[in-house]
Amino acid sequence: MRGLRSLRQADFFFSLFCVQKLRFQPGNEPLHQGHPVEGGHQVEAVRIRQGGLCHFQRDGKTQLLAGMSGTACFALIFGGTIRSALAAAAAGFIVSGYLLLCEKKNLSNGFRKISAAALITLVCIVGCSLLGIESSHAIIGTLMILTPGIAFTMGIRDFVQGDYLSGTIRMIDALLIAASIAIGTGLVLSLTSILTGVTVV
Repeated sequence: MRGLRSLRQADFFFSLFCVQKLRFQPGNEPLHQGHPVEGGHQVEAVRIRQGGLCHFQRDGKTQLLAGMSGTACFALIFGGTIRSALAAAAAGFIVSGYLLLCEKKNLSNGFRKISAAALITLVCIVGCSLLGIESSHAIIGTLMILTPGIAFTMGIRDFVQGDYLSGTIRMIDALLIAASIAIGTGLVLSLTSILTGVTVV
């Protein structure tokens, strides 16, 4: 009886272990079909959707803080001063809140990027003019949070692995995002130059 009880306990803990493996399976990798476990049971093929059980919950406050601190650090990395970092931090905080609002409203990705880039440029120009400094470092540092670094890197990885179709799709996505950022930024810079007669630097 003790041996049977021990065997049942072992089977119970092994089943829990299998459940944990299912929970932490990455979202883009399917499980193998018909994987045998102790007791003759079969684990059905399951594909956890992207953003499912393994998705980290994004807190709005954390995202705002990350956007503010990240943009300030990028402004300093690109040669800006402390005042440039402050202007970039303000722009990063505002645009992070704007992106959260766009996500709740389910707006298109292209509109998000164009409008976010335009908002970043406008806030940085206004903030840097109030601080009496050049706005280029603040603009570049804040735009870094919109750059498609992950999509570009994953596209190169797919090309190296021979998955040319997936790599092409990811690269096109990265190029479209970069074009959206350029359109939004260039639009505000052009309008500022036309309306004020001063070239923003």
